[in-house]
Amino acid sequence: MMFDVSMVKMINIIMICIGIGVSSLCFMQVSVAKTLRDDVRKFFQIFFNFLIIYITMHLFRELMDGQDFRGVRFWQSFVTVMELIMACFMAASITRLIVFVALPEEKQKNCERAISFLMIAHLLVLIADQFLHVIYYFDYYNYYQR
Repeated sequence: MMFDVSMVKMINIIMICIGIGVSSLCFMQVSVAKTLRDDVRKFFQIFFNFLIIYITMHLFRELMDGQDFRGVRFWQSFVTVMELIMACFMAASITRLIVFVALPEEKQKNCERAISFLMIAHLLVLIADQFLHVIYYFDYYNYYQR
């Protein structure tokens, strides 16, 4: 097993690790902030958890990109699907926070339905892409392609 260690890839990996660190610091800051309401704090904590998982999945995919060891295609697909699911959950959680803070309670239900519909649509497209390969695929050498 040989890792591709180009300068560009190393810089990318370092930047991804910095993103994980910054997101973790934001999570900790939100967790101890005294000025946030508890319900808003929970929304932010959920968002930053999804963000950390998303960036970590991106790091794993970056590390496996172009590798030829046994089973790498399965793990690349799994990590990429998890990354895209986390992107969906991040968008939904931050949108729910905005709806919760900005709209009166009687208007929140319609927005919740719309957010849920969009999440389901995103997940269905993601499932379909596993067979159609319209959004992304892995080439013969196990490199991620969009």
